[in-house]
Amino acid sequence: MSYGAYTRANTFAHSLDPRARVVFSLLLLVATFLADGAFELGLVAAVTAATLAAAGIGPARAARTLRPFAWLMAFVLVFNAAFSAGGVAYAAGSVARFALVLLGSSTLMATTSPTELTDAAALLLGPAARLGLRVDDAVLGVSMTLRFVPLVLGEFRRVKAAQEARLARFDQPSPLARARAYVSVMVPLFAGALRRSETLALAIRNREYGDADVRRTCIRAYRLAPRDRVVLAVGAALLAAVVAL
Repeated sequence: MSYGAYTRANTFAHSLDPRARVVFSLLLLVATFLADGAFELGLVAAVTAATLAAAGIGPARAARTLRPFAWLMAFVLVFNAAFSAGGVAYAAGSVARFALVLLGSSTLMATTSPTELTDAAALLLGPAARLGLRVDDAVLGVSMTLRFVPLVLGEFRRVKAAQEARLARFDQPSPLARARAYVSVMVPLFAGALRRSETLALAIRNREYGDADVRRTCIRAYRLAPRDRVVLAVGAALLAAVVAL
């Protein structure tokens, strides 16, 4: 499972209302950051493991999700162990917290399509529209960002493969040499992203987006089922337990 890639499946997590998934993920994220101690982190890890199981994600797929961030977790471990007052124990807790955040956010994006995420954001932010806030613009920005993330990642892999076919080397021992090699990837990557952005902006303008009399609607009607309320209760209970302990 690549980070941020939606996977269509028939699991318990996929069947939940997208609003329940988003709110539960936010509660899990806050609980992860507030967890201060081995017991609290273990409680959050247990709920995260249950979330992965509900999404049909096994240990191997979870490991593949964390693999691209292994170097960053190693840096966090070494830096905190060397310079923090807590030493190795604090460093291990920081790495565990970082891994739990990655797994939780990746599970949300793997089980929720960009359209569902956009609809959930529109419904959750709906009351703010009564205060005069431009909710539709914010929702459009979220939607475009979510759609661009996998697109840019795929383009990065294609450009890198093309440069490797031209004998570019990205495994050189010198960090400076590797940085120079990646310049040949980042320049066409950003150029392509800018071209797509200009095309998207032109398409939005031609469709006269921004008319004050037009409100965004959802093609699908969303209703919270009992299982959604149970999941939200579990997330709220987890956050309350982490704060109380």
